Amino acid sequence: MKQFQSGMRGFKICMLFFAFFIAFGVHAGEPVKANDTCLGPSPYKSGQTSTSLSYAWSPVSDGATYVVYYVNLDLNQTSSVYRTSGTSITLSGLTTGHYKVYFASDCGGEVSSYIVIDEIFP
Repeated sequence: MKQFQSGMRGFKICMLFFAFFIAFGVHAGEPVKANDTCLGPSPYKSGQTSTSLSYAWSPVSDGATYVVYYVNLDLNQTSSVYRTSGTSITLSGLTTGHYKVYFASDCGGEVSSYIVIDEIFP
């Protein structure tokens, strides 16, 4: 009986917190709104050699520049950050491994959410 009473006390406290969050409009787990004024690129792999990967995308807005970098997950190494005003990039000097390649748009100081492409290379 004592365990049941202890369990009910915990349940009542939990319900009290739940009622508080509902009453004051606090909702845990609401998705964060992405930056909708600076759209991210839609990159796709446009080529590959034994030591490089090439990607391209369509422009997202006039004057946008693009930010690209990659992480070699096998070696736990992050590349330099590349900035380009063009709509393509070739990442050279790659070795065999598992990579995540990150792309974002920079619309004059506002940066889009990153788009991530998962690659097993070569």
